[in-house]
Amino acid sequence: MFYNLMLSLDSYELIFTPTKSIARPLKISHRTIKNFAETIVKKKGLRIASNLTARRTLQNAIAEVLKVKDIAGITDFWTPIVKEFIASGNDLLSLQKHNLNRVQDIAKVAIFYREQLRRNNYIDRSELFWQAAHHCNSKKSCLFYGYFTPSLDELAFINALSDHNSLLVLPIEEDDIFSSNIDSLKWLKSQKCQIKIQTKYFKQPLGKKLEQAYLNKQDLPSEVTLYSYPNLAAEVRETLTQIKLLLSKGINPQNIVIVAKDEQLYGSTLLDISWEYDIPFKAFYDVPFLTTRVGAWLQILFEVITAINDSNRLSFETVIKLLSHSLVKKIDRETWAKARLNHPQNIAEWQEIGVDLSLLQLPNKKKGDFWQIIIQNVIEYFNILQNIQPIAKEVVAYYKFKDALQELLLTTNKTFNRKQIVTEIQELLNSLTVPIQPGRGGVELHSPLSLFGSSYEYVFVLGMAENIFPTAITDDLVLGYSDREQIQKEGININTIYKIVQQEALAFYFLLQTPTKKITFSYPQLIDRQPIYISSYLTSLNLKETQVNSNYLASVEEARKIYLRQEEISDNLLIYIRHKWQIEQNRIDNIIDLYNGLTNIPLDYQKITFSASQLTQIGQCPFKWFSARILKLKEISETKLVLENNIRGSLYHKCLELCLKEINTAADLEKFNHQQLKDALQKAEKDLKLPNFLSWEHQKKELLYLLSVNLSEPEFLSLDSGIIDREKKFKTQWNGLNIKGSIDRLDRTSTGIKVIDYKTSSKPPLGIKDESGKANIDLQIPLYIDAMAQEYPNENIDAVYYSLSKHRPIRRNKNNPEELEKFAQKVKQHLTEGSYPIAPDIQLKACNYCKFDLVCRKNKK
Repeated sequence: MFYNLMLSLDSYELIFTPTKSIARPLKISHRTIKNFAETIVKKKGLRIASNLTARRTLQNAIAEVLKVKDIAGITDFWTPIVKEFIASGNDLLSLQKHNLNRVQDIAKVAIFYREQLRRNNYIDRSELFWQAAHHCNSKKSCLFYGYFTPSLDELAFINALSDHNSLLVLPIEEDDIFSSNIDSLKWLKSQKCQIKIQTKYFKQPLGKKLEQAYLNKQDLPSEVTLYSYPNLAAEVRETLTQIKLLLSKGINPQNIVIVAKDEQLYGSTLLDISWEYDIPFKAFYDVPFLTTRVGAWLQILFEVITAINDSNRLSFETVIKLLSHSLVKKIDRETWAKARLNHPQNIAEWQEIGVDLSLLQLPNKKKGDFWQIIIQNVIEYFNILQNIQPIAKEVVAYYKFKDALQELLLTTNKTFNRKQIVTEIQELLNSLTVPIQPGRGGVELHSPLSLFGSSYEYVFVLGMAENIFPTAITDDLVLGYSDREQIQKEGININTIYKIVQQEALAFYFLLQTPTKKITFSYPQLIDRQPIYISSYLTSLNLKETQVNSNYLASVEEARKIYLRQEEISDNLLIYIRHKWQIEQNRIDNIIDLYNGLTNIPLDYQKITFSASQLTQIGQCPFKWFSARILKLKEISETKLVLENNIRGSLYHKCLELCLKEINTAADLEKFNHQQLKDALQKAEKDLKLPNFLSWEHQKKELLYLLSVNLSEPEFLSLDSGIIDREKKFKTQWNGLNIKGSIDRLDRTSTGIKVIDYKTSSKPPLGIKDESGKANIDLQIPLYIDAMAQEYPNENIDAVYYSLSKHRPIRRNKNNPEELEKFAQKVKQHLTEGSYPIAPDIQLKACNYCKFDLVCRKNKK
């Protein structure tokens, strides 16, 4: 909030705020000096080095300057101090001659590192503001609000960008904890800056003692509470209970904030319990890529690839982890039984039980662009993208890895052997991070530093304990704090213990300015069985702990626990519970009743026209067809991150229909060019009214590439074939059922008429259930053959599935006319009796892409 700050926001060309939470109450768009600086340097042809590029270059610098063996380990320790030296603005050339050897070494590494980046027009992120200040050619009228403790490089950029009408809010009071801001003001004056400085910000003047500066009770809101809890989980539960009470009273989630100095300590517990309590919640900190499902699976994948290419001897347990992972599900019950019996140890033995791992055998040596295609084909073979679609975090992780892999392999297009490529990718996996919870909306978790200048009605501060807030200070293993104190006295800009303590104290004081109605402090008494003590910041406030006395049940789970502990439960309640239990037991035992697909409402099958896909649905699980076609259940419409299978298939089919519109023979197809393909895809998008997808431009390239490869394959349209129809519509009767459909393509060959049905998968589609309950009987092709036999009675009719991902025809599942006839009679029986049981195939393959799992709960036993 603006204390003692009177200004008109309209009078500034640019307004900068460090976080959205600060920009929101000002009702302005969020713009940071960091993003603006990036725009300036990019216009000058400079690129900001990614974490991978920066790490790789720094490793080279350390190897060259320090001549050490453990490059990876040394790099981890040296990265922070090298970046600090670059960001500090000190003269690195003069620091090479410093009397402390360690300072000399750091300066030499920093100089070598920076020079190596420049050779490829890269800069490190730590020198962004210095470079932006150097290349800033025009000054503007700017307001900088929320940058309350700016670093020297930030000040340099602010000064370079600002004209005499600009304003920087830089809080300063007569207190030691503001000494860094006083130094900043002196530096700005030494640069003869034009910018105006607003130093008055706070509601009350501060005292002259350090403890008064950030522990002045006059600066607290009217309501202040302090709680202690037995453990961290109890602290989170009670805090979220209080928040749920506020939400139930109509308080907007944007007026509530949770604050934790250690976001990662509290983040996962907050996410889990907020989900249980049905509280909209968002966290913004990054977590290692390997903590995601995608990252964990990729780590296993490259372990298997390493084993295959080094010794061809595979760990049985590792391969099982790879194939049975939730993102892959490449191993069914039958294959699992064979695997347990045979315990395969190499590719050939896995091949014998039906698992093909040959794709994981890598070539000896290739250039980066070829490796990019090879690795992408390996990942696409396992089809993990399809299984991560509902989870935004996993989709972000997938595309972040894909982009990083592309940067690694295509930027320089070097030649790698297979051992090098696996090592490079494993290092890449270790270097990436992803947001803990992508998205927006809800109650937010923030660190104190990200709240400078923001305003919330209700603030809940977790972890107000020693060694959490304030944080425990550990010595720097590269440049100790005693050495830092020494060189700081020489006028060298560097962090010291005193500066860190000041920063923590300021963070707490600014936190006290955030709430407008109430602030709640809390801390756990134990973490991992270790005793925790109240923060020294709170002891000086002389707050008394409030007794926790909440009778509010924030979730159904908590209500059940309380309810079941009651000594007396009425007979009516026991009858109700027994009835519910029996329903669940019948569901598990697959007993058909009113709660498991038995409606007793007959339907006249003679008045219904089926498609091949509808009949297949009934043949895989009658309840699936009933949910979709009779109840017309649908998922809630929302923005998709990636193309769903059905939309992707429709797009492929429509695009191929347009591509082949004027093509009849292989000779015609040879004249078809890439631009025509792009035009066809664009028209297909328009005709299908494709919804908005967040990563569509990236996915479009994949679609174009796959279609281009197929159109150039000889097997797509052979020399002895000619296309006679596309998207062929038909209506027919099949075993007493009305059928309609559309055939992708009809070709005339030397042997007769060939029906071609495009498939995006590499395997034939699931069929209907056989007598054993497996989805093995092909229904679609027999229906198409029967329909075309009626239209071309004197022709020999053949049919194939053509896999677009495999670029060739694929085998079909078996079928038997007698079994198909029995199935037709069973369909009539289901409709006549009004019986649509939840009865998928025994391997539950029909459940993999079913949208009705929340209704049937087949996999939630």
